[in-house]
Parts: sequence; C-alpha cells; structure tokens
Amino acid sequence: MYKHGGDIYSNVDCLDFSANINFLGMPAAVRNAVINSIDKCVHYPDVRMTELKSAISEREQLDLDYIICGNGAAELIYAVTAAVKPKKALIFAPSFHEYEQSLANANAELMVFELKEENSFLFGEKEETKFLNMIDSNTDIVFICNPNNPTGILTDRTIIERILARCERNNSLLVVDECFLDFVDNKELFSMRDFVSKSKNIFVLKAFTKIFAMPGLRLGYGLCSDSYLIKKIKNILQPWNVSVPAQAAGVVASGLKHFEKETLDALLTEKRYLLNAFDLKGIRVYGSAANFLFFKEDVDFGKKMRSENILVRDCSNYRGLQSGFYRIAVRSHSENKEFINCLNKIC
Repeated sequence: MYKHGGDIYSNVDCLDFSANINFLGMPAAVRNAVINSIDKCVHYPDVRMTELKSAISEREQLDLDYIICGNGAAELIYAVTAAVKPKKALIFAPSFHEYEQSLANANAELMVFELKEENSFLFGEKEETKFLNMIDSNTDIVFICNPNNPTGILTDRTIIERILARCERNNSLLVVDECFLDFVDNKELFSMRDFVSKSKNIFVLKAFTKIFAMPGLRLGYGLCSDSYLIKKIKNILQPWNVSVPAQAAGVVASGLKHFEKETLDALLTEKRYLLNAFDLKGIRVYGSAANFLFFKEDVDFGKKMRSENILVRDCSNYRGLQSGFYRIAVRSHSENKEFINCLNKIC
C-alpha cells in the first residue's frame, strides 16, 4: 500500500530517481516564504485559506469558490471519494494507486480498464470506445490521470472531453488528475481546467508538490464548480488541514510563471539526454510526456541499480504491471550522467 517512490529514509545516501520531483529544486522565493512563516506557526493556520485561494484563483483564472485545498493532492483524492460515496467506480490500470485505495475504503464496486503493453499502454480510439461503454447510469465516479502515472503517456484533451460528455449524460463525476501536467509544454492545450466553470461533473486535481519541489510541505488543490460537492468535501476534511508554511509557500509559488518556463526548458534538454542513452542501449521507453520515463528492463534492474546506490521506481506493484517495469525521474545533468554510467555498467 505504501510502496511509493522517494523512500530516502530506508535508502540513505542513494541518488533518488524514484520520485518525480523537479530537479531544479524548491524556488528560492518559496523557500524564503516558508522560512519567514515560521514565526506565524505559533498561531493556527487560516482555516479559510483566503490568501492562498486568492493566489490560486489568479493562477488558474477561476472563481475563488471553485477552489479547495488539501494536505497534498492525495488527501483530496480520498476526500472527494468519501464525499461522493460511490457504489460503482471506473479507473485505468496501470495508474496512481491512491484512486483504487480510496475507492476500496468507500467499498465501491471497482471497474478497471486495463491499458495493454501490446498497445504501448496508449489510449486510442478503440480503447476510448470500450471505455465510454463502461460508463453508465450506475457509474458514480471516474478517475483519469493525465499525463498518466506511471506510464508517462499523455491523453489528448478531445478524448477526455468526450469522456466528460458521457459522464454528464450519466450524472457521473469525472476526476482528472493533472498533477504532472505542469511538466508538459503547452499544457493549456491538454488541461480540462476550462471545463470546470462549464460543468458540475468535473473535478480537476492539481498540486504544487512536483513542479515546485515541495512534497514535504504537502499542498494540493482541486477545481470544481459543484458547490454542493465542495461543501461535502470541506465537511470531510479536518479544519487547518493546510499548515502555515504550506499556505505561505503556495501563495508565492502561484505566481512563479518564470520558474515553470525555466523548468520546461531544462527538462527538455535533460529528457533528450536520457532518452538518447536509452535508445543507444536498445531499451524501450513507453512514455515520457512528463518529468519521468517509463520503461521495461531486466527483472533485477532495480536491485542492480540499488547496488550502485541509485534508486529507481519498481512498478511491479501497480495493477496491470509485472516485474520488469520501471520508472525514473529526469534529474540534473550530473545526476543523469551518473545514472547513465551505471546503466552502461549493469546493462
């Protein structure tokens, strides 16, 4: 259940390629905001999160009332599921485990649409038709991750639009997880954010965690125009669920458009560097739309890399995958160079 990337606590002094965090690190402005907020920690956090929501509202160009914040995006996954109380749900596999875990907690009947290795884990027209047919009047909630984690594959927005239309006809809620979309160039062409104000059947999930390298602070947010659902989620969440430092960090991070542009430029260069190395070794990469690569290698690849003090994400515990599938984050050039040296050594 808790097998995720980023376990530096059990793997001391390892180079961590298992967690998909921006390799540029936390922006200086965000770090300073956190440091400067420490004295305010003698008080409770702002339970209304007024300043934070105003900053997110400006960032997303959406009404303040459409925003709900959480202790990381994961908290909101569990909260929205608890609020909906689904009897029947639909997810992809492989995809982020927390969707399935939250649905299990709600005792929901789970329908799973498996993305196939023989189709390169893509979601094309044939897959779309089958997926749409699985959504009926008994389907309460549908989860989609775009770009998908761990496959790193981006789904075209027109496909998600048609899924939303199907959900609207059946009064189902579509949860679109866009936590990795900040690493995609021209992300506005793929985001479903613009549909939030048009439809009450969509909940878009976002996070500061990855792009601003602040997973330890825990800050995510959801976008939804269904005021009744937002109220139900708020009643499930504890008060003060977002700490003083996390709120301060989010306020500053919301306005750092230049940092996001800098990230995309650096990411593109390093991603090409890694992809070229994989290509030279004859290792197939299935997806790389975000800041990580998803590939297949020897079943002992993870252990071999760990012996070289490098952590990679073994994806064998994802539903729909078996031993031999791995995911690595794109890191800094020096780190990527070290990874490639070890790759050449063990492969």
